[in-house]
Amino acid sequence: LIVGGVRASLHAAFVLAPRFRAWALALNPRPLVFFHLIRVVGVAFLILHGQGRLPSAFAVPAGVGDLVVAALAPGVAFCADGRTPTRRWFFLAWNIAGLADVLYAVLTAMRLRLRDPVEMAAITGFPLSLVPTFVVPMILITHFILIAQLWGRRPPA
Repeated sequence: LIVGGVRASLHAAFVLAPRFRAWALALNPRPLVFFHLIRVVGVAFLILHGQGRLPSAFAVPAGVGDLVVAALAPGVAFCADGRTPTRRWFFLAWNIAGLADVLYAVLTAMRLRLRDPVEMAAITGFPLSLVPTFVVPMILITHFILIAQLWGRRPPA
């Protein structure tokens, strides 16, 4: 519900609020990319899985995916200028992979929580409750802004 609301709100802001769109498109992409270093939290999913507190269907793909995205973030920040086709491709591929990872994790968590709420209880208590309530929406927002920036930027001649 939170994720859908964030996506819908961001889409509405981009479409209906030209000032917001201009502000978001003018942001420096590097800090937005470096925000994704927070995804090292994926190691917590793997630890909780090892303790039997999170199901592997969620913890392994979400944990590994988040760690890969976080590990690649510094290189992606270097490519954020999009000066070459290779940098643009790498920047876009990282964004798509990062977005797919977080959407897969959210959908899997929702499915598992609906099936058995106890299975996902480990991420409903503080501090991990910040992941679905704050971190995931911020991850989505930054990916959408970064992709919109890349889409709106013309490659150098």
